[in-house]
Amino acid sequence: KIINLNDAKIAHAAALKGKPGIICIAGTGSIVLGKNENNDYYRNYDFFQNANAAARMLTYDLVHHILAGHQDESDKPIISLLLQHFDCADLPSFYQLATHGYHLDSQTRDQHFGDFAKYITQETKNGSHLCMNVCNQVAKNILTGIEIVSSTFTSKTIPVALIGSVANDDYIKNKIIELLPSQFIFQENKNDPEQGAIILGLE
Repeated sequence: KIINLNDAKIAHAAALKGKPGIICIAGTGSIVLGKNENNDYYRNYDFFQNANAAARMLTYDLVHHILAGHQDESDKPIISLLLQHFDCADLPSFYQLATHGYHLDSQTRDQHFGDFAKYITQETKNGSHLCMNVCNQVAKNILTGIEIVSSTFTSKTIPVALIGSVANDDYIKNKIIELLPSQFIFQENKNDPEQGAIILGLE
């Protein structure tokens, strides 16, 4: 799901008080949106970059690693949760389910995968190597989107804010902050979207 540009502009105005900077929204959908010094807006999608940071994408990535056999002992709890979520007795039955598209239409499947993402971020705290790898990759993808959009700015310092359940998960947020080059100034997003609509309306 690509987030509506107008909704993203409102979120940008709310997070950065109408000033230039870059936001990443990652939850049900994902987008990186920048507003530069000329008040021009650019998205990561304008450069054909997809951060793959929507909740469902975390689960798809995890499942692909499991299907490929990349798991180890640290991943047993998340695999157990995954089998419960898909009502499978064991991994062979899950593999079989996967070969049949999980017996779900695409919209229901995406929602079912998205609903599981909270367990992935939860299990990073319990040491699951696969979950940490998935979340590390999401953080890197978001950072790449931010850096691409930043190429449209002239300023030496650029404010950055994160919005949404995935982007603001403690593990992913801290990883993004850790990876951010010094030109980016992280700002906590504390503003209400209604304020963003008001700010945008006054421009």
